[in-house]
Amino acid sequence: MIPTRTVIDGSLVASLLIWSVLLAFLALIYVIMAPFMTSLGWALIIGIATFPLYRRLRSRLGGNDTKAALVMMLGVVLTIIVPLSGLIYLLSLEIPATYTVLERLASGGARDLLTGIVNHPVVAPWLARLQPFFGQVDLTVTDSVLPAVKQGLGFILGYTTEILKNSLMQIFKVVVMIVILTFVYRDGERIRDSLRQVIPLTDPEWELLTGTLDRVISAVLFGVFFTCVVQGTLGGIGFWFTGLPTPILFGVLMAGCAIIPAVGTALIWVPGAIALFLQGETVYGIIMLGWGAGVVGSIDNVIRPIFISGRGHIPILVTALGGLGGLIAFGLIGLVTGPILLSILIDLVTIAGKRNEAGD
Repeated sequence: MIPTRTVIDGSLVASLLIWSVLLAFLALIYVIMAPFMTSLGWALIIGIATFPLYRRLRSRLGGNDTKAALVMMLGVVLTIIVPLSGLIYLLSLEIPATYTVLERLASGGARDLLTGIVNHPVVAPWLARLQPFFGQVDLTVTDSVLPAVKQGLGFILGYTTEILKNSLMQIFKVVVMIVILTFVYRDGERIRDSLRQVIPLTDPEWELLTGTLDRVISAVLFGVFFTCVVQGTLGGIGFWFTGLPTPILFGVLMAGCAIIPAVGTALIWVPGAIALFLQGETVYGIIMLGWGAGVVGSIDNVIRPIFISGRGHIPILVTALGGLGGLIAFGLIGLVTGPILLSILIDLVTIAGKRNEAGD
C-alpha cells in the first residue's frame, strides 16, 4: 500500500513565514527600544491622560497639530518636569549633610544612640514591662537592634548615592520622554487608527478596551497624586508635633519623595528623627520614627488602592495587586502599568467569554 502524501496549503506556509518574520522584527525592535521603554511608557501615560486637553487646545489653534503638540509639551515641562527637578535639587542639597550623619551612625555611632534610647527614663520602664512577654529573647542593643539599624541606614545611604550617580542618565531619559511625548500628541490619533485596522476587534470591543485604558490611567494618576498629598500632609504634621523646623517645607518634600520606590518619605522623616535623637529629644524621636514608619510610610498601601478603585471603577484587589506587583517588577512606572495590564486582561477575558457565548 502506497502511503498518501499530505498536501500543505501554500497560503498557510506563507502566513506562517510572514508571522515568523514579524515576530523576529518585533524582538529586534524590543532589543533596540529596551533602554527607552521607561521613557516611552511615561510618554504614553502622560499623553493618554492629557490628550483631551490637547484636543481642545488644537481646536483653539485652528487644527494645527504641531503647534498644539509643542504647546502641550511645554506645559508638561513647566507643570511636571520643572517642579520635580526643583525637588531633586533640594534633596541634593540635604543629602551631603544627611550622608555624614548616617555614615557616622552606621559606622558605630548608632550604638551610643540606641543605648541612650533604651536607657531613657521614659523608654526603660516600658521595655521592662515587655521583657516577660519576650521570654528568653535577647533585647540587647548590640545583638538585636543594632544590626537591623545598620542595615537600614546602609540601604538608605546606598539608595541616595545611587540617585545622585544616575542623575545624568535620568536627565537623558526625561529628554527622550519629552521628545516622544511631542510625537504622541501630534501623531497619536493616526497611530491609534493604524492599530485599529490591525487588531481584530469589533467596534464595541475596541471601545471597551480604549475606555478602560483611559479610565484606569486617569484613576491611577489621580490616586498616586492624592496619596502623595496625604503622605506629605501627615509627614508635615509629624514634624510640627515633634518641634522640627519648617514642617510645611518638609511636608512638601515628603509629598514629592512619596513617589520614590522603596524609600519614599523615609528620605525626609528618618533624618528628622535622627536629628531629634541627637538633640536629646528621645521621646519625640521615637514618636517621629513610629509616626513615619507606621503611618506616613505605610498609609499609601491602604489609601492608594481605595483612591484608584473608586475613580477607575475597578476592584480594589486588582488595584492593590497590580500596583504592588508592577512596582516590584517594573519600578515606579509599574504603579501605573500594573493595574492597567490587569484591567485589560479582565476585559479580554470578558470579550472572549462573550464571543464563546455568541458561538454557541
